[in-house]
Amino acid sequence: MLTTAEWDRLQRLQTLLLPCRFVTELLGGETYVSCSVVIPALSHLTHTMKVSDDDPDYVVRFKGAFKKDLSECQDTLNHEWLRVATALDPRFKDLKCLPRGERGQVWTSIEALLRKDPDIAIPEPTEEPARKRSLLRFHSDSESEDEGEEGLSGALTRYRAEPTISEMGCPLQWWSTHEGAHPQLSALARKYLGSPATSVPCERLFSLVGVHVNKRCREKITQMLFKDVKNAAQLRQRAVEGKFNGALISPTLVVSPFQVLVAVNKAVHLQNIGKMKTRSLYSEIIFNLSPTNNISEAFKRFGISDGDCSVLIVLVHKQNDTPSLSDIVSQVNGEQVPVQDLSSLSDATKVKKFFKISPQEEKIGTLLDAIVCRMSIKDVL
Repeated sequence: MLTTAEWDRLQRLQTLLLPCRFVTELLGGETYVSCSVVIPALSHLTHTMKVSDDDPDYVVRFKGAFKKDLSECQDTLNHEWLRVATALDPRFKDLKCLPRGERGQVWTSIEALLRKDPDIAIPEPTEEPARKRSLLRFHSDSESEDEGEEGLSGALTRYRAEPTISEMGCPLQWWSTHEGAHPQLSALARKYLGSPATSVPCERLFSLVGVHVNKRCREKITQMLFKDVKNAAQLRQRAVEGKFNGALISPTLVVSPFQVLVAVNKAVHLQNIGKMKTRSLYSEIIFNLSPTNNISEAFKRFGISDGDCSVLIVLVHKQNDTPSLSDIVSQVNGEQVPVQDLSSLSDATKVKKFFKISPQEEKIGTLLDAIVCRMSIKDVL
């Protein structure tokens, strides 16, 4: 059995690790802004793990090992993106979480980004767990920097002059209210603050929806890919008339079969709980492929058109039911190819433009990661 001294050690280590638990949960959220919290959260953890004169040897060793691991993890981050996101969050725009010497470069980067004037849809303000907001009071080695940086645009200077808001406030709500005063920065803020801090929201999709399209589930999915299709107009007409039992998808904006699985998984779940936004399961699949909540836009981008030369057909059926694939093939005047060839039929340039994926985002993840992330969180933004 453990001795009293050993129990005391475990309890102290548990207390030291408690902030890690809250930071992990905070950065893994999907119903509030999380990207801008990464750097302040890491600053908080670094401060928490500072060695004090009262620390016993085992705590000193633990803190040293923790800071080493934390430093190695930080080396893989896209610091440029995260710093811009932090500065565009009115809660942290004083940049106290950064050393004084690094703050000027952040504002210089934002000044350069202002010229791009991105056009991003306005997300709905949401709330963030109250218990974890206290973690947003992070420490720094200096006070905020009030001196104006030479060469900054008038828009940036006006934003920096705004007072910071409480960590209890919602940055999306603040930008919605102040969009008229800062139109350029507002568009930039929506882009950066809309990015989740981690891929947890995407991964959580499969564990929360309740119905998984896999071998343990009643539903099974079949994907069939065709190229050099010459009768897309007839296929589309049959689908409109309800004579084609499947989803007809244009592969132009689909880079992987997994992208389709995400859409099907969500559509099956929404059908089972009676909350579909379209009239049928197959139309719901097409709608879920889109990163926006515009149904007509989803069908325009992901549904087939009369002039399409390639078609992805998606069938959802019961485990014990085997659809007549030969009948499906006979209706398509084209060449069937492996579904793994999807990427060769998609247009990466159009994908990046439609999903608004920046070069900086590609540095920290794959194209598929960015797409699935937008599909997963569109209901909360």
